[in-house]
Amino acid sequence: MLGAVTYSEGSPCPALVLDARQLPSAKDALVQALGGVWRRLEHLGAARILKIALIAPSPDPAAELDYRFVQVLPGRPPEFDLRGTCGHALLGALLTARRWGWLAGGRIAVNLPDTAGRFVCEPEEAGRWSASYTVAFAPGPLPALRQMLLTPEPVTRLAYGRGTVEVSLVAAGNPYVFVDARGLRSARHGLLTGRDDVLGRLREELEAVRAAAATRLGWSEQGAFPKAAVVHASARGRLTVRALSVPSWHPTMALTGLVCLMAASLIEGTVPYRLARRSGCLPGELVVDTAGGPLRAAALVVAGTDRLAWVRVPGKRVQHWGEIPLGPSPLSAAGARHARL
Repeated sequence: MLGAVTYSEGSPCPALVLDARQLPSAKDALVQALGGVWRRLEHLGAARILKIALIAPSPDPAAELDYRFVQVLPGRPPEFDLRGTCGHALLGALLTARRWGWLAGGRIAVNLPDTAGRFVCEPEEAGRWSASYTVAFAPGPLPALRQMLLTPEPVTRLAYGRGTVEVSLVAAGNPYVFVDARGLRSARHGLLTGRDDVLGRLREELEAVRAAAATRLGWSEQGAFPKAAVVHASARGRLTVRALSVPSWHPTMALTGLVCLMAASLIEGTVPYRLARRSGCLPGELVVDTAGGPLRAAALVVAGTDRLAWVRVPGKRVQHWGEIPLGPSPLSAAGARHARL
């Protein structure tokens, strides 16, 4: 079994792309097989790969690709969180599927079997070693904006280690907890220009908020979800964001995080909605400043309704870094064992 290693600009780490058909589909067996893949990566000195994209040609006539994301949670042994998705790993999946001859080019629809939605991707540039895409997330079937809230109200007061803070819990692409920078003590020193020690305190505070949000949702504090981001209304028409990834700060912001922030900014009363209005952002458009540079997103709400059609993020670039031999696939090995019996 070969795995393709890709890197998407702005991602915290490379991604490993695997053919899902060579791995078990049942969760427990899949996690066991991924443990073997991880040990092989570690042996090869590739332990910094914390994102795994599992792909297969889609049986759905309306899509070209099925995509499942696995977040590696470092540890001994590592754990694997299969609950969310990842836009940066998706870019690697697109480039790899094309290199493997699965895609002919043009518009690509990608199914997310574990979620209600899909990605629709338009190539901007399509080379063999790198590519650039406009990625749109289309939730299905056209949810009302408030249906993307994970709590009954747009703002939830959450108790965490340093007191309480107002947050918004929203799921669009991925589940996120959004926090107004003014509500965190450490964020008062700035999000992007703070010293390492200040950013360290901010990270600890935001991680405590994220853990409290996970508990509120009935999820494990040790998992990767919900993701967390602190948001500030900065320059006119712009927001500033600092977001957590695994295992530390995200160098920019997750593609799915930008999707979720865009959706949340359209839901009246949420933290991102208030901050976007305060900074004068145009409805349906965002410019977001991050530590790694500015990002842009746009959204379409169906005319005359409150239903979200899509969120679109342009200019996402990915590179192919090479392939890693991972030994026989678990399914092939199982077949060989059975044949010898």
